[in-house]
Amino acid sequence: MKCKNKEVFVEGMRYNDNSGKLNIMRFRCIITNDERGKTLSIGDGKTQFAIPFEPIEKFLK
Repeated sequence: MKCKNKEVFVEGMRYNDNSGKLNIMRFRCIITNDERGKTLSIGDGKTQFAIPFEPIEKFLK
């Protein structure tokens, strides 16, 4: 059985272009695996990115 949606919170880094610094922060990650495909969504509470997983999957094995 495929996982439809899974939500996890991870600590990561975000680059601040104005200050030129990397800031450690918490990201919300949503992993979706359904009939449309696999997607990784990453959000910081203000901005969210949805990334199709298949094009990068081979580099993460």
